[in-house]
Amino acid sequence: MTPLIARTDEPELPVMETAAACTMLHSFYTEIEKILKLIALDLDKKIPLSES
Repeated sequence: MTPLIARTDEPELPVMETAAACTMLHSFYTEIEKILKLIALDLDKKIPLSES
């Protein structure tokens, strides 16, 4: 991931590098979401039914 971050100043990245960065960002977001759900489950003993 470090080589991709180092290239963020470039005006335009090739498609493969952009897709790789997007995939990594999506994976990071998904894992954070899982952690937050586990915290909610631990604290409240249930997961909220809606996004709010």
